[in-house]
Order: sequence, then C-alpha cells, then structure tokens
Amino acid sequence: MQAEEDEQRGCFSPSEVDMWRLLERERLDFRFVQDPVFNLSEPEETLLERLRHSGLEFGVLPRQDPTSFLCIKVKLEGVLQRVELAVDARQGYASFVTRRTPFSERLKDQLDQVFGSASFDRSKNVSTRSYVWYSYYLSGLAPAFLPRETRRRRSSLFNFDARERELLDRLETAVLEMSEVAAQIHVYPRETPFGGIELMLQDPHHSQPARVFVKGLYPLVVHLITENTSLAQRVQGYFDRALGPETLDNEASRFEGKFLSLVYRLRAEPRI
Repeated sequence: MQAEEDEQRGCFSPSEVDMWRLLERERLDFRFVQDPVFNLSEPEETLLERLRHSGLEFGVLPRQDPTSFLCIKVKLEGVLQRVELAVDARQGYASFVTRRTPFSERLKDQLDQVFGSASFDRSKNVSTRSYVWYSYYLSGLAPAFLPRETRRRRSSLFNFDARERELLDRLETAVLEMSEVAAQIHVYPRETPFGGIELMLQDPHHSQPARVFVKGLYPLVVHLITENTSLAQRVQGYFDRALGPETLDNEASRFEGKFLSLVYRLRAEPRI
C-alpha cells in the first residue's frame, strides 16, 4: 500500500533510487557508434559531387543493399522530398525517380540546369499519376580522386576509403605549407577497413596519439580527439588549413578540459 502511494507521489525508497542510478545511461563526451552504410559506387559518388557542385541541397540516406536505388532527400524552396537515383555507368545514364508533385517540376528544372536540357532523354521519361522518372545522358562519370594504382595501394596497406585519403592528402599539403608550426603528423595503418585513423602528433620535445573519424555525407563530419596540449593546439592549425576554419563546429567541439575534441562539418566540399 505504501509503495503504491509512493509511486503515485513520484517517491522511491533508497534502494529503488540506487537501482535507478545504476540504470541511468552514462553521459559520454565521445563514444563509438556504428557508421551508417552507404555502399556508394564510384559513379554514384561522382554524380553526387556534380549535384553538390551545382548547388543542389540534399542529404544521402544509408542503404544496406548496394544493388538498390540510391536515395537522397532534396530540399528545394524550403520543401523536402525523397528522390531515388539509379546510375548506369555503361550507358552513361542517370535516372531520378520521385513523387509527382509541384516539387518534381522544380526538380526537373534544376536537373536541366545541372546536366543541360539537351541531355534529357525523352524516350526514357515516365510520368504516372503518382511518380515521375527523369533520365539524363551523362559524360565523365569516372572519378578523379587518385590514380587507380595509388588508390589500390593505399587501400590495401592502410584500408582508408576515398574520403579518408582525401583528408590525409589535405593534411599533408597543410603541413608542407605551414612549416612554421614545427609539428609532425604520423599516420598508422589499420588492419580493418573501418574505425578511426590513428595518428601520432610530434614536435622536438613531445609526442601524443590522436584519432580522427571521418563519417557521413553532406555534411561530412571530421572528428579529431586528442589530449589537450599546446602541441594539439598547434596541430589544430593544420586541420583549420586543410578543411577551412569556417567548417569548425564550435558548439560541438570542446576546447577546454583534459581532451581536445574538434568537429568539422563540410557542407560545401563534396570532393572530400
């Protein structure tokens, strides 16, 4: 009877309070979560780059099956709508499927600007009461991240994907351009194709490990975490130079305390 009254009043006995504390989820400043699976092919990555370069605002939805349509959520004039993409690299076609709405008409105008109205294939155009299907002939679907032999070699030794390799290339350029910072970044290979990038930050007197996680698409998130030292603060200059200081998310980053946690969000850099 007393327990029912306590429950009604929102009261708990000391033992119940202790149990509740045990059940509370620990608040972590940084934790590992499963990276979304996108399964993008190289032609799909190239197509997304072209769309992003054109100024189209969209987010990529994860997919488990690489043979299914690629899905994005496009924002046009404040309206969000799901669009499915299919890329035929052999024929050089890209098709866009979405619900038939006023949004779909604006999307068609946008795609004409991106690929040229002359590239629109009217023979493949499908329009029903519910859906529309637009197809465009495309050229230059082959990616230009790195020479194929270089991509294969780096992938086999370090297991880095294209986004991680692009980040490291930019960091290397920043280190060469900012020699006055007097710090070094050593990159370690990893045995698996997932997880963070392990770095060793060094100067003539100190060294410390760091980890970088590259996740997501549009925005792409680069997360650096390391001990908060003067060396780490100097290395931040490399990341600012490589990614652009305006991409640093100050609210999500942590600059005080034992660890330095820097979060960069790249919305306008589709090549990384």
